[in-house]
Amino acid sequence: MTAAIAPTIAPTMTAGARARRSSKNLHRVRQLVWAYFWLLIFEGALRKWVLPFASNPLLIVRDPVVLLAYFYAWRGGLFPRNTFLLFGAALGLLSLAAGLIATEGAAFVTVYGFRAHFLQLPMIFLIAKVFDARDVQRVGYWVLLLSVPMALLMALQFLSPPQSVINSGAEENFEQLQSVMGRIRPAGTFSYISGPTLFFALVAVFILHSQISKRYPLFLTLAASLGLLVAAVVSGSRGLVGGIGVIFLFALLFGVFFKPRLAARWIGGFLVLLLLFYVIRNVPIIQLSLSAFTERLNSASGVEGGAEGFLSRVWDTLVGNAYPTLFHSPHIGHGLGVGTNVGAILLSGKAQFLLAESEWQRIIMESGPFLGGSFLLYRVVLSLWLGRLAILHAIRQDPLPLLLFSSCGLNLTHANLGQPTALGFVILSSGLCLAATRTVPQKRPSARPAPRLQSYRSPAAVNAPVPAS
Repeated sequence: MTAAIAPTIAPTMTAGARARRSSKNLHRVRQLVWAYFWLLIFEGALRKWVLPFASNPLLIVRDPVVLLAYFYAWRGGLFPRNTFLLFGAALGLLSLAAGLIATEGAAFVTVYGFRAHFLQLPMIFLIAKVFDARDVQRVGYWVLLLSVPMALLMALQFLSPPQSVINSGAEENFEQLQSVMGRIRPAGTFSYISGPTLFFALVAVFILHSQISKRYPLFLTLAASLGLLVAAVVSGSRGLVGGIGVIFLFALLFGVFFKPRLAARWIGGFLVLLLLFYVIRNVPIIQLSLSAFTERLNSASGVEGGAEGFLSRVWDTLVGNAYPTLFHSPHIGHGLGVGTNVGAILLSGKAQFLLAESEWQRIIMESGPFLGGSFLLYRVVLSLWLGRLAILHAIRQDPLPLLLFSSCGLNLTHANLGQPTALGFVILSSGLCLAATRTVPQKRPSARPAPRLQSYRSPAAVNAPVPAS
């Protein structure tokens, strides 16, 4: 009797164990994605104030989190498999080999370049594998909640001297970008102003989404809107203000052409922002910030030659400088990672642009016209694919993926991946954009006993014997 029953029990127990193991690994990967988010927000604070003696190692503090996420995803059968990842892996290995040859064995520089360009790209698809639209909305809640203290910190940094601890760090080794009138461009909890620029783009996304989804309390949306205005004014950054403007314009154009009701709501939200600005415009710090920002705009306009000069500079940064580089770079480039600031420190002892400041030009000079051009094309195709998904989803259901794409689409193609904060936001925002297309959540297996689950039972749990409570 026992011998006859054993063959039927063993496979069932194996299937049940497999389901529990998959559930456990899924939970761990989700925890690691959240760890990635929190480290991205507070990495700069750790480097500046908490662990200043470990400032350089903390540049790669998220890498162990990424590798652990990959390990648990692989062990749980969750690691994504698609053409983008296969092509990216092949391109990464070729670039790594070419970099080792070009740098004549400067392995640390090449490995850093590899991790900047290729190591974290699978996280985009892994985030979408373990997150769905509900998780994206939870991230949005925390982004909105953090926007208020972030804006207040930036205001305090704006008022503080450039060499104060709150600006330059506990060991005074963070020199912030200068603005005008003796002020700096405040970095918040990030290392430099690029962090708030990317963070408040996400804040703008979730403020817009809250006007149509009603997922967040009204007081939170209003507080975040106020934080957005304060941050924009005190930042002294045209990139931050321009990024927010692009997101609002993107949303408005989509609403006008596809969903007029949404356009009406977003126009209403914009009017609320104007009203808030009218209320706070006479606050002394806002007046001082506006004066500084206006002077900075005038100063930059004088240097660049007005709007035409500014547009020419933008074009050269995005594309123009890269084109002639295609014909003058070595076939395998100067070496992966050489153009990053970390690569420059390892090679020359100080942070500088050894190759080029613009991203496309740097990549071509690092990896050569073939491998570098292939990587740029890879990023463009990935961005276009993600944008197509976001547009189709927005037309049929929820505009959240499209709003997220407006904050990450251009960064996915042009952001400086050698800069850790920019890399982190590209990965996180793109992953959230892809995850937001999963409007109908896929039911997740649970590690709890099967009888306690009412909404979902995995196929393995259905066939498994009911465990005793």
